[in-house]
Amino acid sequence: MGLRIGIAQQTNELRELVLRHFPPGTRVTAPKGGFFLWIEYNSKIDAIELFKKAIVHKISISPGPAFTIEDKFHNAIRLCSGIPIDKRVIRAIRQLGEWLK
Repeated sequence: MGLRIGIAQQTNELRELVLRHFPPGTRVTAPKGGFFLWIEYNSKIDAIELFKKAIVHKISISPGPAFTIEDKFHNAIRLCSGIPIDKRVIRAIRQLGEWLK
């Protein structure tokens, strides 16, 4: 399997995990290339606060406000799908979903 196909499969798998474990109404991009997912959620939890909580638990996310100079995207995060989806990644997605619920 080629690198591009492998990354695409990982990205699709991560996207499905997010849709399964995050609250209803969560929106997740379906990129045609690359290995980042942009996720917008309806929770009242600010993305910066979610980032702070996640980092303590060794979960890596990028908070939405980091991608703009405007006061936007407080309900958005970016996830990287460039690593293989294993039990640790699945647990992290489940945990993020629980916090957002």
